[in-house]
Amino acid sequence: MIVMQYSFTLPANYDMQIIRNRITESGHKLNGFPQLIFKGYLYSIKDDNELGAPKENQYAPFYLWESNEGMISFLANPGYQQLEKDFGRPRISYGIPITYSNKTSLTSAKYLKKEVIHISRDSNIADIIEQERALDTDTLSPIENSLVAYISSLDPEQWLLTRWTFWTSQTVERKEITDVLSRDWFHIGYLAQ
Repeated sequence: MIVMQYSFTLPANYDMQIIRNRITESGHKLNGFPQLIFKGYLYSIKDDNELGAPKENQYAPFYLWESNEGMISFLANPGYQQLEKDFGRPRISYGIPITYSNKTSLTSAKYLKKEVIHISRDSNIADIIEQERALDTDTLSPIENSLVAYISSLDPEQWLLTRWTFWTSQTVERKEITDVLSRDWFHIGYLAQ
């Protein structure tokens, strides 16, 4: 599997209804795309209190692929070419999933929280993988009813660990991690599968 994300930072006065309309009109087109496990059409709106008042407007789709072949096919697809024509060519981030599990239908998720954590040079990668797999089990306990899925991924080029959590409601967890490089909340406008 491979996780992939790109994002476009949009002007502060950009009408984000344009992005919502784009998602509504085109989101379904990736349903059934070969080797796509899912695509989350993510966006955030500047100063949206529901998301903790992000500093920017963003359109930031997130993908989980079965393999690199699906990802390559997508990048050669006319739909992606249209995206480049509309917004420019993005820098694409990708990583190797360590864990992926969900306890209910992913389509019930309305929010995604992305946390990026730097892996220090003295960290033991095997320990990190073991901790992430244990955290996955703990995170998806029945106590957290609004959490529906969890993915953690490793970027071995930049030595970053990214945690992607999918929620039915935006919530502040009891145990917020403090050593993150970034923490961002997004609306999930549509989930293609």
